[in-house]
Amino acid sequence: MTTRILLTLVCGTALLSSAFAQDEVQWDNSGNSLLQGAYNFRQVVWQVGDENGGLKRQVALTGRLEFDGQGNYNLTAQVADSQAGTDLRSFSKQGTYSIAASGHGFLSSTVFDDGKVFGLVSQGIFLGSSTESGVNDILIAAPAASPASTNSSFNGRYWATEMNFPSLDPAQGRDALWQMDPDGNGSVGALTVGGFIGGRARRVTQNIASAPYSFSNGTGTLRLGGTLGANTLLAGDRVFFLSPDGNFFFGGSLNGWNMLVGMKALPEKPAAETFRGLYYQVGADAFVFPDGAAEFHSYFGSLTVGEEDQINQARFYVGFDEYAYNFSYSDFVELDDSGRYEDYLGFQNIVGAGGLVRIAFGLPYESDGNNIGLSIALKAPSLKGDGVFLDPTGVVNAASEMPFTEGIARGEIIRLKGTGLAAATTEDATFPTKLGDVQVLINGRPSPIKKVSPTEIVAIVPYATKEGIAAIQIVSGDAQSNVITVYVNATSPAFYTADPGGLGYVKGMHADGSPISEDSPARTGEKISLLLNGLGDVTPEVLEGTPGPEKERSKVVADTVISIRLDEADATFIGLAPNLIGIYQADISVGASAREGDAYLNIGTVDAYNSQVYMPIVRATASEAREAITQQPVQRKGNTLRRPSGWHPSGLRRR
Repeated sequence: MTTRILLTLVCGTALLSSAFAQDEVQWDNSGNSLLQGAYNFRQVVWQVGDENGGLKRQVALTGRLEFDGQGNYNLTAQVADSQAGTDLRSFSKQGTYSIAASGHGFLSSTVFDDGKVFGLVSQGIFLGSSTESGVNDILIAAPAASPASTNSSFNGRYWATEMNFPSLDPAQGRDALWQMDPDGNGSVGALTVGGFIGGRARRVTQNIASAPYSFSNGTGTLRLGGTLGANTLLAGDRVFFLSPDGNFFFGGSLNGWNMLVGMKALPEKPAAETFRGLYYQVGADAFVFPDGAAEFHSYFGSLTVGEEDQINQARFYVGFDEYAYNFSYSDFVELDDSGRYEDYLGFQNIVGAGGLVRIAFGLPYESDGNNIGLSIALKAPSLKGDGVFLDPTGVVNAASEMPFTEGIARGEIIRLKGTGLAAATTEDATFPTKLGDVQVLINGRPSPIKKVSPTEIVAIVPYATKEGIAAIQIVSGDAQSNVITVYVNATSPAFYTADPGGLGYVKGMHADGSPISEDSPARTGEKISLLLNGLGDVTPEVLEGTPGPEKERSKVVADTVISIRLDEADATFIGLAPNLIGIYQADISVGASAREGDAYLNIGTVDAYNSQVYMPIVRATASEAREAITQQPVQRKGNTLRRPSGWHPSGLRRR
């Protein structure tokens, strides 16, 4: 059989979307040495075949990637292809890769003749997904341990989760979560496995009396026994690879299309700071409806975890709609005594030893169906440099603080982080292109600057920046920083918040100009204004760094929809805020039938969706409803909701 079987997965490979289109700027490859030597890998591909989410093909690769540290790789693998029955095929391929100093980058497609697997490297592990190539997939690659892993390498308590679609019918999909205690001598003991099957979210508990394991040439095999049936979560053998530090493992069935991941468990109740900071992530899921229809998603990105919240960014590929977009949202994080928490995406998350790894598996979502999936997140590296150092992970949206993997948009106010960026702190609300002897160059163009300090700069992305890749550099006096690269999108939408940091209540105004707040909430039927960032091009055009016009107001070019609790708001204007520099404004009406309470605000554009902030709402009195606006603030009644209503996991799922 031909070794190019995988290259016929689709009729050609889709060109990169506009958000990732290439221009004359080349991606930073100064991190190529982060991938060097022999890596074990597994990649599972799910190709959606119809608008109901039915699969037409599944492919799994298990094997070895050899990286030369200079941007070239050799791949050898065994391939399970749903179009070839249970037969395994051998496959080999040569390719290239480009990894930035942050660990963010891409491999040339491991499956197609062209296209890319986008992803991130941390702790030596690459997590990626081919979000622009017309399929849903996950690729995980980790250095082969040296000396090779043996039975004794695998010991201690581990959490494990698996997502499995044993056939092309998504209704047969299942996911599972369990703990196991490999003893270093070839046994993990008895297992109690819990999980869900199909769109009706059948909860299943499976007991496995014993599960031996063994290693050969560094490759582990876990023997679960039995056969997979209608009420079985796990069966058969799993080939798996252990990371050199023993904290993480991954694999699956050689002749199946499941993905297995696991990690060392926390030895004790986690401290508050165990799960904090920047993490890199990859994941896939299929939301299976009770009628068997499904929506497949796969993604890569990053998240920033704070004391109680996380700000989460992912590049999503939606299988049934065949398009990719940037999805950003906020969520609450509250670890229990074993390091677990549930999130709004419908996942049970578990944090591993030292907070270095977090895995997650899908749960049923309310009464709509079952979220079959898994996700992996790795603690990102802490990067430092000498002189004028621009942190490669330090480019964030100034409104939302969304992590750097989101990219930037023309006209967006961004925050750049690093060390030695300026001699002192200086601010200028007129946004000059040089401030405190500091310049920000984006593709060589000077950017308007509002603030400089030794550790942070606030600047505007020039409207002349092309979509594709942008190179950013700081010039501070006679010194120049390192150059970092980010992707340029049509939009990177976000609401400003009343308190800086991208979390909590939106920054908005009543019709009389007074601020919307918990003590002065928006009323049903009221016309309000909200402040935003990252909405991209406007017409008439305005030079960045100059105030938005007041007479002929500049409207956004990209189609933009704002919703309150998923109900689309009537917008009379979305564009640059009059007389403000770099700030966008949306003038909308609160629906007359809107429910009271804290409601999430969602914004969708041509290439992005954001669900991050919320707004307090109360019912208007009869006289206020007739006026349709509020002139006098009122005290809001009731307690602030910890979890505002109206947020939905993707904003796109069919009801």
